[in-house]
Amino acid sequence: MDDTKHLDLIPSIALDTSIVGERHIFDAWRESVRGIYDVNPNDDERGVHERVRSYLVASLIFTEVTLSSQSFSRQSSHVKNAGDYLWLKVYKGGESRGISDDRSFVIMPGEVHIFDYTREFRSIITDSSVAGAVIPHEAVGYDPSRHPSYFMFPSASPIGCMLKQALYTVLDLAPNLQKEDASAVSDGFCSLLQSALCLSPLGNPETPNTFEARVHAMKAYLDKHLSDPDLGPERLSKEFGMSLPTVYRHFSETGGVNHYIVNRRLDRAYSQLASPSSRKRKIHEIANAAGYDDPAYFSRSFSKYFGIPPSSVQKLNQSREANGSDGRKFANTSIEDWLYNRKPQSHSIFSR
Repeated sequence: MDDTKHLDLIPSIALDTSIVGERHIFDAWRESVRGIYDVNPNDDERGVHERVRSYLVASLIFTEVTLSSQSFSRQSSHVKNAGDYLWLKVYKGGESRGISDDRSFVIMPGEVHIFDYTREFRSIITDSSVAGAVIPHEAVGYDPSRHPSYFMFPSASPIGCMLKQALYTVLDLAPNLQKEDASAVSDGFCSLLQSALCLSPLGNPETPNTFEARVHAMKAYLDKHLSDPDLGPERLSKEFGMSLPTVYRHFSETGGVNHYIVNRRLDRAYSQLASPSSRKRKIHEIANAAGYDDPAYFSRSFSKYFGIPPSSVQKLNQSREANGSDGRKFANTSIEDWLYNRKPQSHSIFSR
């Protein structure tokens, strides 16, 4: 093998059982992402399926991971210390359900999901295989104060197909990609992503649509008063000086006012159940705070919406303190180093 060419390859990170063994693989994975997420296994036995391949392509990070069933929690402490990034994810297998920026999401195979990682994030995943890319805000002109915190493109949509193909192409190239070619690959991917997300230049704010502005204002009002038992379209009609038919028209794309309220109350309950500050709270207290007087009805609604009962979410939250790692340090370079330091070593790997 030509050692000169090897040294000219882009930096990469590898983690799997051949490096740390089955006994320590989950702790090694947990250690590698400790500054990005808190992760915990969903089952009593820690996973042994974790496999990570990551590549630093200029300022972008591309990843391929295989993960066992587990929970992720990105809290304010993670957000505070993080750089400003978007995280693009495509599940090749498995699925994920959770909350980002106080709103629920479901990820199914083939869909393209993009999250702003300056927001808090919590999710529960099944055994999964995931391809992804981490993109600095400035690389695509993203502004958290002006642009959505979450994007989703269906599996068969034209934009979704283009983004997936671009992601898979970069991951195919990455193991043998030379440093001198990294900027061109990164620029091409960012150009496609910026166009797909319709992000306008930072210095050229888009003129807000009046209809959309009213919808946003009404949703903000509902979000602020979710615990009020009499919250509904009549309240919006009174507060915003609109007829009921006009209020209904503004929520036609979200399934109606009551549908929006129910979903947002469940989203809020999930956030509280998964919050470290709520580990000792009773489920019925959280249900009441979300506007539910009947705990049993709340539990049924929650389970139907998220596919997991509220007691399981709280149990995972409570287990975070108990399921810490054994204190071993496995990584001499991690994705966290790339995100925060931007000064990685070439081809650093996880070692025993």
